[in-house]
Amino acid sequence: GQYNTTSIPTFIQHAAVAALEQGDAFIRTMVGRCVESRAILVEGLSRIRGVTVVPPEGAFYLMVRVDTGETSLDLAFRLLREAKVGVA
Repeated sequence: GQYNTTSIPTFIQHAAVAALEQGDAFIRTMVGRCVESRAILVEGLSRIRGVTVVPPEGAFYLMVRVDTGETSLDLAFRLLREAKVGVA
């Protein structure tokens, strides 16, 4: 209810105008970066024995299957401990 009577702050209004007028180029740049990063990760992870990667069609994240014989939680902690890589 408060924005119906007091309005959105001016700086946010200016940011909205900038996003509407200039946002498409930024979005294209970010999508390109995500596509490139995803391709690098898919290629690299696919080379590792025991790792199966199914490339997503439009996401910036990857789902991988890792056959190590350990639980996913144990693997996550081992990756964090040994490689300093966090996974979810």
